[in-house]
Amino acid sequence: MDSQTGITPNDFFSNAAAREAGFTEHFWYQAYLLYLDDADRDPDPSMDKFDSPRTVRMAWGQGQVDVIVRVQPEPREYRIVRFTAFPADGEGGAEVRLIRRWYYRDEDRPVLGEGALLDENARW
Repeated sequence: MDSQTGITPNDFFSNAAAREAGFTEHFWYQAYLLYLDDADRDPDPSMDKFDSPRTVRMAWGQGQVDVIVRVQPEPREYRIVRFTAFPADGEGGAEVRLIRRWYYRDEDRPVLGEGALLDENARW
């Protein structure tokens, strides 16, 4: 469990395609922790840095995937964090290309699966 947030892998949900592809709630949880680490390293003193989409690279199967982590626009009452996995861009390079929030407009990689943390501030 992440002692800073109280969030566990049980708080994450996956779509059917993600489960079939082998993405587990533990995978999304690890992506979430990488997202938090990346945001913590951002020098911006504003909490807005946690609203910016971030791309993290993770090991998966025999290779790697890039995961865009983003907060649902204008979540109103609940802060929803969404995850979308794509095949890694390039062959294991350290440079991770940022995936845009509106990836479906110009991203040429297929979506492998999606997950969500439905309410980041409350446990389900």
